[in-house]
Amino acid sequence: MRKHTAKKTKQHTKKNRRMRNKKRYTRTKKTKTPMRAGRPVVASQVEIVAPQPNKIDQAFKNLLVSKLANPSENLSKVLQVVCKDPDNCLAIGHYGVMIKSLFEDFRNLSLINVDNIRSLGKPSTNGFVLECPFYKNNYTAYTVLKSSASPTADNLFYEYYVGTTFINKLLARFPVFVETYDCYKYKSPLKLRITKQIAGKLTSFKASHVTDLSVMIDRVIHGDLLDVAEIKKVFENSCVDSESFSILIQHFNNFMTIEELLITKYIENEYDFPYLFYQVYFALSVIGDKYTHYDLHGENVCVYKPYSGNNYILMRYHSKGKVYEFPSEYLVKIIDYGRNYVRNGTTDTHSIIHDIICNTNECQPECGSKQGYATVSTSDSSFYNIMPVAPNASHDLRAFYELNKYKSYNFWKDKIYRGDVYYETMYGTPEDLTGNSANIRSIHDLRAAIEETAHPQYKDEIYAKKYDTWTKVAEMDVYDDGRDYVFTQLI
Repeated sequence: MRKHTAKKTKQHTKKNRRMRNKKRYTRTKKTKTPMRAGRPVVASQVEIVAPQPNKIDQAFKNLLVSKLANPSENLSKVLQVVCKDPDNCLAIGHYGVMIKSLFEDFRNLSLINVDNIRSLGKPSTNGFVLECPFYKNNYTAYTVLKSSASPTADNLFYEYYVGTTFINKLLARFPVFVETYDCYKYKSPLKLRITKQIAGKLTSFKASHVTDLSVMIDRVIHGDLLDVAEIKKVFENSCVDSESFSILIQHFNNFMTIEELLITKYIENEYDFPYLFYQVYFALSVIGDKYTHYDLHGENVCVYKPYSGNNYILMRYHSKGKVYEFPSEYLVKIIDYGRNYVRNGTTDTHSIIHDIICNTNECQPECGSKQGYATVSTSDSSFYNIMPVAPNASHDLRAFYELNKYKSYNFWKDKIYRGDVYYETMYGTPEDLTGNSANIRSIHDLRAAIEETAHPQYKDEIYAKKYDTWTKVAEMDVYDDGRDYVFTQLI
């Protein structure tokens, strides 16, 4: 029996194989079928017929080749669907890896159209800032290039070190910081002078015959910045031509300082401000034993509106079993890390200054005071208690203290706190851990005060005044126990 059916079985096997191959590449169209009451109707499935492997036409070949030949173009198309606004995705951490991949980690400076570079503010004695939009395949992401004005201006390599070894590692936990990308040096004093003149609008890149920013600056190449030997090497080098350093930092279009928001848009944001402050002081309180900003005034706290129109994010902050939630149309960002105290697990500011800078010939005299380390190396309280060689849990109250004097002293009294805010001078204060939620003496006290004002009555008032007719488009959960924050897009 088997001998007589062998040939027939073989023929059936070939036929079955052909049928399986055909089914593998063909999906039949299904009609819409009414469902039981109360259950949704399933949409029809569209027939998809892929080319047979041995019959690929030229058009399909061309499509495959184009996908292999232009991966960045296809990546940009994907991003334009899932992340139409790169600022939003970078601000909240969604698709950030894809965006950085598209823009080659923001290291290909030829992607910056120099004609679109603009100066932010006016050049000061400390430096100047240029907004540099990266452009590729109809997709734009914003950065800023921050440059020094003189050898004694704050050393930008130190700010780069703080950003890359400490701040960048917090980005996944707290959405209140911005990413530091790279460090550069101007190719010559002439290149620096020309760029400074451009920032001051005394000339332009076009008039200076500059078509690519890479002809002006070179990226600083270094090893592992958490390696002890490498740390010593890079900080010794940071005192050589210190004014030639510049750093590339994450930026957002239509950034606004919280001070500007208070002055120009207070009425429509009256009930938001306590919670804008909370975004800042929640994070600072959690990391306060190893970080102090030391220059946290109203222009170094910025706000960014991720969604246009009447849309908001529901912010939820989790701490010791409690949840503090509030709606917000803004995300807050802390900027400018040039005077920060940090302890990153390998070293801290005190060790960098006293073990390296003060013992390096290139950084003499006076522990780098002529190379941009004058403020960071301060070890006494004479300069407004700015002593970045040690943490200070009270100093970063400065932004709140300044803005608390808007229109009248103690402007937020009875709205956020009941007693008083203690701050010794306009620019700084010694550490004081004796306060509480009623009498604000530290960042921890201010956080506690805002948490107490986030009671149902106050929250309901916020909704009634502003957000009750708005649309919740996303949720963000932030934690104080070391977990990464979670962002959930709802629409």
